[in-house]
Amino acid sequence: MAVDAFVAYGGVYSDLAHAEADYELVKDLHTQAGLLDAYDAGLVVVGVSDMGARIEQAMQHADKLQSKELRADTAEIERDAKAAGADQAPAGNC
Repeated sequence: MAVDAFVAYGGVYSDLAHAEADYELVKDLHTQAGLLDAYDAGLVVVGVSDMGARIEQAMQHADKLQSKELRADTAEIERDAKAAGADQAPAGNC
């Protein structure tokens, strides 16, 4: 099956064991679907642009490394985070 659209996901984990467990589960999904050739995994790093050269140097074991500068509206991100937190707030006592 030819695949021409991909989605990249970045997860945040509290420990390496959980990250490795999810890696194996996602790899298994692609293996079972016969899409292992369309699957790749590695490390996603988001850092300040001033650190770019040092981050690239630190990621020396990567087979391939690409970067793209991202611009973000930090005020909008903060509003979104607060709104998401409000949606998950526990219900008040009745």
